[in-house]
Amino acid sequence: MKFKKFFSALFVILVTLMTIAGASAEEVTQDEFSNLDVEFDWVKVNSDELTKTDNKVDSIDRNGEMEVRVQFSAYEDLEDVTVQAAIYGYDHKDQMYDMDHESVGDMDYVAEDLVEGVEEKIDVEKVTLNLNLPYNVDEDEYLLWITIHTKQGMAFTTYKLDIDAEEHNFMIKDVVFSPSNTVVSGRSLLTTVYMKNIGNDDENEAIKVSLDIPALGISAVDYLDSLDQDEATSSEELWIVVPKCTPAGAYDAVVTVEFKDGDKAVSETETINVLESENDACGAQEEAPEKTVIAVAGEVQDVTQGEGVALYPLTLTNAGKESKTYVVEVDGYQDWAKVSVSPSNVVVVEPSEAKAVYAYVTALDTAVPGEHMFSLTVKSGSETLKEIPLKANVVESAEEPASTSKWGSVKTALEYGLIILIILLVILGLVIGFNKLKGDDEDDFDDEDDKNYY
Repeated sequence: MKFKKFFSALFVILVTLMTIAGASAEEVTQDEFSNLDVEFDWVKVNSDELTKTDNKVDSIDRNGEMEVRVQFSAYEDLEDVTVQAAIYGYDHKDQMYDMDHESVGDMDYVAEDLVEGVEEKIDVEKVTLNLNLPYNVDEDEYLLWITIHTKQGMAFTTYKLDIDAEEHNFMIKDVVFSPSNTVVSGRSLLTTVYMKNIGNDDENEAIKVSLDIPALGISAVDYLDSLDQDEATSSEELWIVVPKCTPAGAYDAVVTVEFKDGDKAVSETETINVLESENDACGAQEEAPEKTVIAVAGEVQDVTQGEGVALYPLTLTNAGKESKTYVVEVDGYQDWAKVSVSPSNVVVVEPSEAKAVYAYVTALDTAVPGEHMFSLTVKSGSETLKEIPLKANVVESAEEPASTSKWGSVKTALEYGLIILIILLVILGLVIGFNKLKGDDEDDFDDEDDKNYY
């Protein structure tokens, strides 16, 4: 029985709405379809009050929320009263634009016969409804339907709305985090923002797209040259690095698109989840400055090949309440220098006391001239307190290198050898010349003998 009543009521409503949709706005009136004794006292749309004569609101911006306030009076008893506001029509996905309703309950009307006449006690109700207009609703004139539904029937009234696109407006369609919106502290996060120009003008001035995480003090920015009306695009990847040792938790990431030379902007807040780093040194790095103060002087010094010493003083101050033992280690020098730590690489420092340790660096004869890196590491037990990068500038020795002296000796020997070779060649040439002359004399002698013989 209940289902039959429900479907019967639904059928009546559908038939009524189909009849209303087939009539023009001018032909539809409340009296034709209302069977309730109610009166709409006033209707306000975004604070603009509408009446029967002034029943139109101009320039309602799409892609926004529209507030509808209704006051009505009942002149009869009503049960299960519901007030509904709706804009009928279908968007590009065949979905109805929007509808909102509020249940009021029962309304009582009392008329008492008195000596002086009839006194009416009218039940008055006020409701506030909110409609969200889609960004892609066509710019046109629409009807706003205000309907009262009860067990006894229904009553309605309509008003005209002129829906337009805002002169300058953007929509953030999507925000995509890569690899995801969950990131480990100390690692990078890439963000791409997808947006659309839903205003009624082309945006030919610079468009600024920004990502900001206020709690971490980090941000990234990208700029677009222009975006035409109804055109969609995406930003370049916005790159940020979550600071090391950031506490785990959820953080607000504010995405903002500024346009019209920065005069207008739309924003959207997303959430990123930060996970703790697996680096166990995070807690130690935070506590170390409170327990030990480490200072080093002369981060870059010159040192001559094979001679001279560069001195790097290191000061350790124990700001704790107990004595501490520090170990100073040097690394990264083995292929170009010799290093020693004085008075010792193991230092015991009492509370509120400071001690100095000196690192002596001597460049090898074979060290390549130029800057060389090495590091000082300060440890306390198994905990590394600080690693300090240092530089030494190796300078060539003023004395002539042994290799150069050897080459000089070889050069001199070659010079002497060349002179001897030239002398030998001269002597050889003279010998050959003398032998040739001697040969010619013998030939002449033979010719004379021959002549005498004949």
